[in-house]
Amino acid sequence: MAKIRNYADAVYHVKRGFLVIGLTGRTGSGCSTALRLLTRPEKPKIPGYDAISSGEPPVRDERIYAKLKREWESLNWDRFVPIEVSKLIFALTVDRALRSRRKTETLEVIRRITATDKQRFFALRYLRKPHKLNKKTSGGLIKAYELCRSLYITFKKKTGKDLGDFIELMQNLGDEIRKFGWVSPSKDMKPSPENLFILPEAIRRVIKAYRIAENASHFVIDAFRNPYEVEFFKWRYSEFYLVAILRDVKERYGGLRSLTENSLKKLENREAGGAIERRRDNIADWITSQDLEACFQKGDMFVKNVMDSTKTYPHLRFNLIKLITLVKNPGCVPPTTDERCMQIAMTARQMSGCIARQVGAAVVNKDRYCVGVGWNESPQGQVSCSLRTGKELVDSPSKEIFSDFERSAKFVKHIRENCYTDRPFCFRSELPLALGRPGDKMAEFTRALHAEENALSQATRNTGRTLDEGVLYTTASTCTLCAKKAYQLGISRIVYIEEYSGIGVEQTIKTGDRQIEISRFQGVTGSAYFQLFGSLMPEKDLIRLYL
Repeated sequence: MAKIRNYADAVYHVKRGFLVIGLTGRTGSGCSTALRLLTRPEKPKIPGYDAISSGEPPVRDERIYAKLKREWESLNWDRFVPIEVSKLIFALTVDRALRSRRKTETLEVIRRITATDKQRFFALRYLRKPHKLNKKTSGGLIKAYELCRSLYITFKKKTGKDLGDFIELMQNLGDEIRKFGWVSPSKDMKPSPENLFILPEAIRRVIKAYRIAENASHFVIDAFRNPYEVEFFKWRYSEFYLVAILRDVKERYGGLRSLTENSLKKLENREAGGAIERRRDNIADWITSQDLEACFQKGDMFVKNVMDSTKTYPHLRFNLIKLITLVKNPGCVPPTTDERCMQIAMTARQMSGCIARQVGAAVVNKDRYCVGVGWNESPQGQVSCSLRTGKELVDSPSKEIFSDFERSAKFVKHIRENCYTDRPFCFRSELPLALGRPGDKMAEFTRALHAEENALSQATRNTGRTLDEGVLYTTASTCTLCAKKAYQLGISRIVYIEEYSGIGVEQTIKTGDRQIEISRFQGVTGSAYFQLFGSLMPEKDLIRLYL
């Protein structure tokens, strides 16, 4: 613990202790690489500015880099304790194998590789809440967990599965824990909401054990793939930050060459939360499964993991360094141009009345002043979907609230039979069902304008001209229609967070007599923006009184 020499040390002391960094990202994005960078005993070296900048860097951002470098080099390094979700799932599976007589292929494999000394795994029972942790039990739990980490590769080999099948096995085990509380559930076990947080609770207990037994204070968790487990840690720890690691599809696939095309498609679909249709009668199935898109929406920092010939991962390393520096010294540097502009889009997202997905966008001119803000919303003068209900449509279908089509006998009949509640309904989702065309997305009939449409429309009204050299910031990559509008209005660059597949960019933007630059956002945004860029003490006072 650092010595408190003055009131400045006392003020900042609260920010220089406990810290948990969570990682999320698709398989092959680089979460494991980030874990290795943070758990090395030596302090990571900050990359040079040229290695992380692209094109001609703005003077302002270059100066931010220089100041951040000075702050980082003045900090002491605390090595992070690694906690891997896959290894925790394995540890809970070992506990199940040794505490039950149930015979399944997976449990039998574990019994064989742990047969020599079962007592070494006795402390795994402390992963569950009823057991209290003290110095002795914490030490035992750490040893058992670390033993499971070392046995994980052996388990992987002994299953005899290829990479795709093994990944699917681990996904299934994780889902079973969240759903039933145990892997390989017996027939009499039923899904229960009480089991949803057993896995994050086990992670929390491992963290507590390291704090008690080894006085550890810095932890990195690899990797979150269920959004509700992210929420568990956000509410549990004020010093928890989720880093979303993003990587181009081609680069990710290049690192997963051993997977077949079919395995890749299955993996992508499952990680995106698309493997299970969401219905009322299967809530336990989809709420306990993986959903990377929902995890990304909860990110505090976004990092594009760019491969380089030296394999030193400069973008990944720099952004992890930046996060730690801002945690230790909040407000030590201001946000970059991209961060302050994306934060406007992130704030706008919260104003969306769409009950399916909230998206925000902001347009800045060539001088980087904001000239337009938008969010996905029904046209001006129409009521948001979140403020209309199925019961209202059936009982009092006002023309000001519902369209002529919605008030038609066929659609009202469908709503009466399926959505007659005081809750809102999604018109786009119910339309194909009402018309007897399930599976047809009918995206063109959505009530809302896209966030980019609203932002671009407002920008042209405010400026009265085209947006030459302007930049469009959006929380989700643009669709084909919005990409065409951005091109037509003179936008020179589009910055986005979440990526959607499709040919919108290739078909619409990468053609013609000019090219729009497409950038994946990197940096801090969301609620962490205020927490990390808000100084604990005015810098003038800090310099005048203590430095």
